[in-house]
Amino acid sequence: MTPTRRSREPVRADATSFPSPETSLTVLLVLTAAGLFVLPLIPVRSVWIDGFLTLQIVAALAVVLGVRVLRFIAAVIALAAVMSLWSPQFGSEMAHLMWRLASRLVLIVLVTTVIAYRAFAPGRVTMHRIGGAVLLYLLAGIAFSLIYQLMAARDPGAFSGVMPAAGDTLAALRSYGDQFTYYSFMTLTTVGYGDISPLRQDARTLATCEALVGQLYPVIMLARLVSLHVMRESSRRPD
Repeated sequence: MTPTRRSREPVRADATSFPSPETSLTVLLVLTAAGLFVLPLIPVRSVWIDGFLTLQIVAALAVVLGVRVLRFIAAVIALAAVMSLWSPQFGSEMAHLMWRLASRLVLIVLVTTVIAYRAFAPGRVTMHRIGGAVLLYLLAGIAFSLIYQLMAARDPGAFSGVMPAAGDTLAALRSYGDQFTYYSFMTLTTVGYGDISPLRQDARTLATCEALVGQLYPVIMLARLVSLHVMRESSRRPD
């Protein structure tokens, strides 16, 4: 009976066997939560904000480096994102602004792909995998926020209720970032206070998609994690 039970036992099929270090995922979760809920409450200089964003980019890169096929692509995109924060502006202000937003958005897409594999792959359900599932939800809100900012940068009339900031484009970007992050998570959680509203059809369609993601993701996530736990417990029982 013992050999049969051993043959049924998954061989390191949980998230800890994934090539990317577990600590990098934990660090990214902590930094993401701090950036969303702590940093906006602290009056800090813009250089500190850029430094914090750089830490987030490095942590995100560490998550993706565990996948060989994505290493080079992720490194190039992460370098472009860091350079957009610290390099002098070249070209128009709008081009620099788009560079900042787009590079972070592409990196987040790569990171979410890797984390989704780690969180929902077959194997034992651990606190690490639950944290990865939570991180996916937070990154989804940030990704939608970046897309909203790209829309607003291209067409300031795409949304109503967004208060522009005085000063240069980068200062306005930081103000827009806070407002659209707030709007994104209000849409993701379907709270919808209505203080910021989409006006263009593409903006409304994107908001609808985000609201659906916010409703469906928790249900699918819970169902998947519960099913993985049940399957593992069933495989450990003797015939």
